[in-house]
Amino acid sequence: MIKLRERRVACAPARMHLIVFALLLAFALLLGGATWRSVIQGDMLTSEARSRYLDRIMIEGERGAIWDRNGRPMAMSAVVYSAHLNPVQFRGWAEKKPQAAARAAATLAAQLELDGAKIDEILARTSGFAYLRHGLTPEEMRRARDAGIPYLRFEKRYRRFYPTAQEAAHVTGFINHEGRGMVGVERARHAELRPAAGQMRVLRTSGGQVLEVHSREPATNGGDVYLTIDSRLQYIAAVALAQAVEHHQARAGSAIVLDAVTGDILALTNVPSFNPNNIAAEPDLRRNRALQDIFEPGSTMKPVLAALALEEGLLSPGTLLRTAKPLRYGSYLIQDKKIDTDLTLTETIMRSSNVGAVRVAEMLDDAAMHAGYQAFGFGGGLLLGMAGETSGRLRPHESWRPVEKATMAYGYGLSANLLQLARAYGVFAADGMLAAPGLELGAERPAPARVLDPATARQVVAMLESVVSTEGTARRAAVSGYRVAGKTGTTHKRRTDGAKGYDRDLYQSLFVGLAPASRPRFVCAVLVDEPSRNGYYGGTVAAPVFAKVMAQALRLYGVPLDAPDAEEEEASELIATSAPGAGPARKRG
Repeated sequence: MIKLRERRVACAPARMHLIVFALLLAFALLLGGATWRSVIQGDMLTSEARSRYLDRIMIEGERGAIWDRNGRPMAMSAVVYSAHLNPVQFRGWAEKKPQAAARAAATLAAQLELDGAKIDEILARTSGFAYLRHGLTPEEMRRARDAGIPYLRFEKRYRRFYPTAQEAAHVTGFINHEGRGMVGVERARHAELRPAAGQMRVLRTSGGQVLEVHSREPATNGGDVYLTIDSRLQYIAAVALAQAVEHHQARAGSAIVLDAVTGDILALTNVPSFNPNNIAAEPDLRRNRALQDIFEPGSTMKPVLAALALEEGLLSPGTLLRTAKPLRYGSYLIQDKKIDTDLTLTETIMRSSNVGAVRVAEMLDDAAMHAGYQAFGFGGGLLLGMAGETSGRLRPHESWRPVEKATMAYGYGLSANLLQLARAYGVFAADGMLAAPGLELGAERPAPARVLDPATARQVVAMLESVVSTEGTARRAAVSGYRVAGKTGTTHKRRTDGAKGYDRDLYQSLFVGLAPASRPRFVCAVLVDEPSRNGYYGGTVAAPVFAKVMAQALRLYGVPLDAPDAEEEEASELIATSAPGAGPARKRG
């Protein structure tokens, strides 16, 4: 028993040593593993972690389209791509693989159609982001992507495209590079057309490859806008106006076509214009003259004045007015050329007599004349709320001097824009109702207001028909197969040298009319600013534009003929053509 105990005591130190050795070995293994993970593998993990990073990708929504009343596109968005990369990362890769980087730079230049100097300049930037090129088509993007260039990425974007181009540029407007509407409907309806961007959070490799998508917020596309414009009539009006401006070497021109019943704006065009697909146009070309330029309407106010007197029962179309001799207001002499006899009210309108118009104004008291002009919309507020729109001016009647009231009878001393003038003539076309003009289908508008008794409106239309007769001032406004009613205007422009008064050599030529006179369907107003060749009278310059536009509008819409000799019209003439996609006395007008 003693020996056995001694043997156990002798084995105890050896066993203890073995246990201690095992513990030390285990500790060493643990320490070694920790060292491996922290030093060697840690460097590997750190390198891998650094080669991956979270990125945010913006998702651009599609801007809403602009359509005409028939569903034809006037502004739409096409998918394009923007190419960009990280210059810092690219240079780091180039230091390791200079030959591959040189080939990649050459490929970039070829695929993106950039010169080598431009590529070198971009790659030398110190920022972590640089655009290479915008506006790549899907096919161009695919070719560049398939080239396998490191760090090259693409953003899906949209490019605005305007099929109606310069013919409707002042209506559609355009957007800038940031996608903000600058003029026209693009600006007026920007909030409705504008998309809401989305985004994705992704994990990328150092080379830009997406490893996984962490989250996605989809973009919301903008809403569409439908206009009252008929792009066919818009094209017709734009071409006719441009031809007149060119033929008469004029400074500018504007034309508007309204639906006589609803007040819808079917066409609104200006010359000069610009191409909204190329926004580098000079700012002055972007001016929507039909809404922004105000002018003295001249003789086109005479039918309005006549309507007020007829409505008050002060005279009739056959009432004889003393027009044979000039009128004198202090130092001002008001006279007519080539008129040396008394005229009826109808003849006063037909021959555009200033003296006759003043005789009518003398029958109305100042307040009634002012209220009547206001009822026709003159001196009122903005009609469309478009950027830059300017309303004309009608001074309070309390401030009128006798000569100022006299000149306002034939359209001097007050002002309007072309839309206001066209709208006023809509009263005659709509049996005495003044409609609110509109540019957007379905948009809420004020209800039409009665201005004249229907019988009065029809009397004025009959007088306006005489203007387009062979004895009137607007023979060139006639449209074969249809009865046309309208009025010319030829005004002197105010001096531009700072002096008071009017420039005797600067004119504005006007014509406003409606057709068919038996049941008006359209109202068209034309203004040509500063014609310098081939005449300057409204009947010579503006009336032919009206005739061209109205002839095609009536036939395009299939409006029945109403002229007495309509049955004799040749069928070839009825083929509709569609589109692709206070001052001194003045000359009579």
